[in-house]
Amino acid sequence: MEERTEWPARAPILAAIGAVTGFCYDRLTTAAYHLGPDMSVRLALAAFLLTLATSFAFVMERRRIGWAAGFAGAGGLVVGLVTWWTGGLNGGIGTEPWHLVCALLAIAIAAPLFQAGRDEEKWRFPYRAVHGHALTNVLLWFASCAFGVAVWLLAWLLASLFKLIGIDALEKLLGKEWFAFALIGAALGGAVGLLRERDQVVTVLQRVVTAVAGVLAPVLAVGLLLFLVILPFQGVSLLWQATKHTTPILLFCIAIALILTNAVLGDDRDNEARSPLLRWGAMGLGLAMLPLALIAAISTAKRIHQYGLTPDRLWAATFVIIAIACALAYLIALLRGRQRWGDYVRPANLRLAFAVCAVALVLATPLAAFGTLSAHDQMARIRDGRTPPDRIDYRALAFDMGKAGRHALEKLRDGGANPDIRKFARKALAATNRWEVDEPHAHPQPAILAAKTQILPVGAVVPPKLWDAIPEANGCSQADRERRCVIRLWEDRGVAAVLSDACAYRNCGVETLILFRQADGSWGQGRAAKNYANNPVAPDAATPQARAERQWAAVRRGEIDIRPVTHDQLFVAGEPTGDVIDPPVPAPPTTKH
Repeated sequence: MEERTEWPARAPILAAIGAVTGFCYDRLTTAAYHLGPDMSVRLALAAFLLTLATSFAFVMERRRIGWAAGFAGAGGLVVGLVTWWTGGLNGGIGTEPWHLVCALLAIAIAAPLFQAGRDEEKWRFPYRAVHGHALTNVLLWFASCAFGVAVWLLAWLLASLFKLIGIDALEKLLGKEWFAFALIGAALGGAVGLLRERDQVVTVLQRVVTAVAGVLAPVLAVGLLLFLVILPFQGVSLLWQATKHTTPILLFCIAIALILTNAVLGDDRDNEARSPLLRWGAMGLGLAMLPLALIAAISTAKRIHQYGLTPDRLWAATFVIIAIACALAYLIALLRGRQRWGDYVRPANLRLAFAVCAVALVLATPLAAFGTLSAHDQMARIRDGRTPPDRIDYRALAFDMGKAGRHALEKLRDGGANPDIRKFARKALAATNRWEVDEPHAHPQPAILAAKTQILPVGAVVPPKLWDAIPEANGCSQADRERRCVIRLWEDRGVAAVLSDACAYRNCGVETLILFRQADGSWGQGRAAKNYANNPVAPDAATPQARAERQWAAVRRGEIDIRPVTHDQLFVAGEPTGDVIDPPVPAPPTTKH
């Protein structure tokens, strides 16, 4: 492996490259939002330049600089093509960003592999070199971002200082986007160059980060293993009540477990943590990862079975498969090596790095046609009745599944089973953005609501259609059993009040939702949808927590009623306008003649 020589000109060169890149990026992206037909091309060119400069800054060395330029150019070309194909996340294949994320992930993994191979001058990748380059690149990224923020704040401080004596030239420059991007680019490039020339600083940072991360390994291991032990007793069904959050949380836990495990194992046997507590903690993480990955797989499969394919679910399934592969490799290494399982983990890490890099590169291309697969699956579910008309996700078809999704909408518009489907499909096709399309009418499961809800008056029976009218976003519908929920029913008046915690924390007020019985027996909001009963019952200086507790105490006693109110409000031409006037405007005094 070649020893890197000092290169004092590195920092000025990278600062200049960063400044030019920042300026060009601003010019291209600013114009992109005003030149519609050229938008994708300009954004692709901007992404190419940004990736080229960033990759070159991280892998550049004085010798074999052409190799670094070639690697950076290839990475920039990949990201540029993906950006062009996806239309800058505004066309092409939909709005989900995962294709671009996969392209960037592939480059991030390939960079330390390239750096190690370049130093060896052959197809050889010593684990210690790859591990060192990977950790250094991550630290340089965060350190350079911190330096960029510091430079920006310092520039504004100086601008404010000079403005005090009537010189506002610097403030005007900072207000121009092209200058701001150039300044940040120069700061980031210069920071990478300066830190590259100070190996001792980076080495100290590496030791600090690995030491801190290693200490956290047994903490996370105890938490994950305790979770796996308690889960069967609490009931796995609790996870399925929150299927939207289960998979990402579990995948994040696996990712953190991988990072902390490698912090303990180090880059070779001599650099492994010596503390038995840390070593057992890492082994606990290696044991817990596969069960977590399997639970994530079941969660994702359950949601796909219930609601069909969407690009997000296909991406989740892909990431779950990668997580299972990593967790399985670590478990096999643990079973084979036991106390010396690090000797098996390190070569497994190299193989996983090559595999994940290749898979991410493929996923960044049009070969990962998740939008097309999802549109075909959703249409099949609509045709065979698995997706009822009121559950069709027109927004996803219009903006998440690309051309295939819009083609499916055209079929629904021209040959939908009923007029409502044709109308909603036509509206979705005419929408210019996803927010113009109504979300599908989603409701929480009545069983979840009934299990945690107090019904008033005692003995009252909640009509099934009232359960259906409570929106999924309401606090009552959350799987969290700590969220309080009360339904006060006035059956004779056709009114129901749904009271729940205004937030996920205790003592934050009562959120009320008023529902009205419609002529057809269904229930709906009909009028003002929501209000927050956060005002004190009587004027006093009580704290918000005290007011909230007083409100809930009144709710538990059943002190919930409907009363007529009188208030002042502005009228124009006999029609009420504006908000209620509080306090009321006093009447004018009577004039005596």
